[in-house]
Amino acid sequence: MNVLEVYYVYSMKVKVAHHFYYKSSVLFNFLKTYEKNANQIELKDQFSYIIDEFDQSKLMNYIKSISNYIQITQIQPGYFQISDGTKSVYLHVLDTHFVLKCPSIHVAEELLFESLRLFPSHLFVVHAEKHVYGWISTLKNKESINNRQLL
Repeated sequence: MNVLEVYYVYSMKVKVAHHFYYKSSVLFNFLKTYEKNANQIELKDQFSYIIDEFDQSKLMNYIKSISNYIQITQIQPGYFQISDGTKSVYLHVLDTHFVLKCPSIHVAEELLFESLRLFPSHLFVVHAEKHVYGWISTLKNKESINNRQLL
């Protein structure tokens, strides 16, 4: 069996996305610090200030509506498998983020990230163990979509 890579995907508040879009290393460092010290009240407050909560049904309905070739299976409440018949990724949707398990970032891109680029949120992804992180979509695309302009 292949080892799955683990990523955390956060929905950032708009003002945070605009301020930290080109300072993503600062955001990455904060999220890693919070992960290790989540019980500290000051960090909890800062985390709450920058993160939008996930609406599980909205997220899953969006992925279903935009991706014709994938199958979404709910394994148990909050846990999903997304598959194209040959490859799969696994999601655990929590209030503040979702945990993504996948064989590679390329499979995640193909089955999930491509669809999420148009999701009405600013999504930031962080690898659980490696120094790998980044935005799933660009600010320019988000602003154009929100203003209903075609590029």
